Amino acid sequence: YAELIKMPEVNYAFNLINGKITKELYPFHASPHTEEVVKNGIKIGILEGLNDREMEVLATSGAFHDSGFTEKYAHNEEIGQQIVEKYFKENPKYTTEEMTIIKEAIGSTAVTVNERGEFVQLIQNNENKIALILADADLSNLGTPEFFEKSKKVYVELVVHEKADKAGFEAFLEKMLATHKWQTKSARDMYEKKQADNLKIF
Repeated sequence: YAELIKMPEVNYAFNLINGKITKELYPFHASPHTEEVVKNGIKIGILEGLNDREMEVLATSGAFHDSGFTEKYAHNEEIGQQIVEKYFKENPKYTTEEMTIIKEAIGSTAVTVNERGEFVQLIQNNENKIALILADADLSNLGTPEFFEKSKKVYVELVVHEKADKAGFEAFLEKMLATHKWQTKSARDMYEKKQADNLKIF
């Protein structure tokens, strides 16, 4: 973990988020969330058997996954993909294929509710294991004791940026806990039981 977060691109993304995303307007999506996603992604990546290069791609994807919040709230993933593409045009490192993997991984952190009323992540390519791992790392709080505390921070954001109402938000949270499916075996092993416990508490 220590070596991966020293990479220039990870430092750049952390500094970008630190400089533009304040805890007042983004109490959840400020820099501690990004750092936690990178850390949890690395943990899952190790368990899933990623090699060193894949771990670098994963750490980069995690570091940039919320960078789009520096420009807008809704549909920020598209902006994050543009930011990471611009950075690596100016600082070449990854192959075209690796850049596709990174952009797909950032896109995989977008969420919606499908026609069956299930909470889903918008995975663009199920063969992209980096994207599957990042999707799990981004929502790992669903399967932790901190879920309710962090959810309050998300609600504050939504009130500010999308005029959310409490009843609608709580219904969304319950749907999330009840229907969310983890993308990797390692995440299921780590988070599924506590996710079920959180649903019971809810």
